[in-house]
Amino acid sequence: MPSSLVEKSAKEFSTYHMNTQPEPYKNQGKIKNTAKYMAAAFLVLLFSLWCSLADFALIFDLFCQFRYQLTLSALLLLLPLSNRKVRSALNKKQQLIVWLSCLLALGLNIFAIFSSLEIDRAAAAVQAPHTLTIAQCNINSANYNPIRMLKSCQSADIICLEEISPKLAEELNNKDGPVSKAYPYKIIKPRLDNFGIGILSKLPIKSSRIFQNEERIPSIECLISLGSKEITVRAIHTLPPLSENMYKSRNKDFKNLAVRGQTTTPLIIAGDFNCVPWSPHMKPIFASGLKEAGPSYSLPPPTWCTMLPLPLRLPIDHIFVSKDFAVSSLEIGADTGSDHLPLIAKLHLQDSN
Repeated sequence: MPSSLVEKSAKEFSTYHMNTQPEPYKNQGKIKNTAKYMAAAFLVLLFSLWCSLADFALIFDLFCQFRYQLTLSALLLLLPLSNRKVRSALNKKQQLIVWLSCLLALGLNIFAIFSSLEIDRAAAAVQAPHTLTIAQCNINSANYNPIRMLKSCQSADIICLEEISPKLAEELNNKDGPVSKAYPYKIIKPRLDNFGIGILSKLPIKSSRIFQNEERIPSIECLISLGSKEITVRAIHTLPPLSENMYKSRNKDFKNLAVRGQTTTPLIIAGDFNCVPWSPHMKPIFASGLKEAGPSYSLPPPTWCTMLPLPLRLPIDHIFVSKDFAVSSLEIGADTGSDHLPLIAKLHLQDSN
């Protein structure tokens, strides 16, 4: 055989084997992708099951905060099954596992979210002689300029404000400043950490009290005149559940608020609760008779964290009201320069007759 022919045959043989992978290697990438896909579906289901154990440990309560995101993840994992190529890469048993995992996760999370909607919404608006608008705003302790907050919440008669630093307190208390002109009545307790707190009001404040929990975190309660009526407004900022002690402190604050909620006088409690409404630890507040301000069967608006895209945010800021109030609207205010967005609710004080 001529040497040129031998060289040509050897070259073709080499090229063929370089461009053609053996069957096990050819399927290896497909197997890895299938394993990752099934693992993702299983983890979404596992985390959703852990949410149901939020009553028992901090780690499970942390997962419980993310039911919005787990619901979205389950939906996104179901979408590829509508593609024929993806289905052909999975056998029937694997497809069934993904379907069952995602559908069960969806059911668990949607049921928990919508169950909370049945119990935590204030009555719809009715004709009432006394109307007020209240804003809940965590302004962020690194934010020293109240102007954006003022623009965002200017329609509010009362603002419950968290994370007030001493520097910001100077601006708020400046008698010639825009805040004092818009809100002549105020009670402010600034701090160097993230737990300064205050209540700003266009309505007269008749009296006020500052409470401290066991960790010496303050909350403020004011008796405010609303026409011929008097209402009580409480501003609170609970500890975030970043450790076992902080987790227990937050939950104890919820129980204390539940006791405060058992009142015969009109009451509003607003603040950064560092907890979503479907967490079982919020149940004492709802059991006390307090309702979350918001249209019936509406999803709680996510207010934190503004640095994240909307699907990743959490509804941890709340406005709770006693049965004396009806609500006509709840909306998210404009960005104030904080990692939280403000909540603004229009309330109607109903006649006690």
